[in-house]
Amino acid sequence: MRRSLRAAPAARPVLLAAWALAAAPAPVVAATVTWGTPTAISGDTDVRTSGLLIGALNLHGPTTTVNGVTFEAIFGVASGDFALSSPGVIHGVDGELGSALLPYAGLSDAYKDLLDSGKFTHTPPDSPPPITLAISGLSIGQLYEFQW
Repeated sequence: MRRSLRAAPAARPVLLAAWALAAAPAPVVAATVTWGTPTAISGDTDVRTSGLLIGALNLHGPTTTVNGVTFEAIFGVASGDFALSSPGVIHGVDGELGSALLPYAGLSDAYKDLLDSGKFTHTPPDSPPPITLAISGLSIGQLYEFQW
């Protein structure tokens, strides 16, 4: 799964989401989130490089670099300003989410490393509980682009 967060340039449209979060001593819920249209996976340039990188994580996979962005391996549920939580147990898989079909089969090995790992809470036959991603250290009034 692609996971990166960048401060978006003011004149550039936000691809997936614009975040305006308040920075305060106590946790604050995100303000407006504007979701963009989902796009198909096509290649390394899917990973945006505009703006200032805040963080890039590869959940339960190896550290890998895609389109010049290094995604840090994270095998737990927290790293720096990023933390996952869930009322259920958070599991991880690496190398199990790929495919022999296009477009996945035509991607670079680094991009495959990013997409074939992930975190989940599903334990069949029960419905999966949600996973929450908390991001701290962001600034009031700043637009952020979030790719997942």
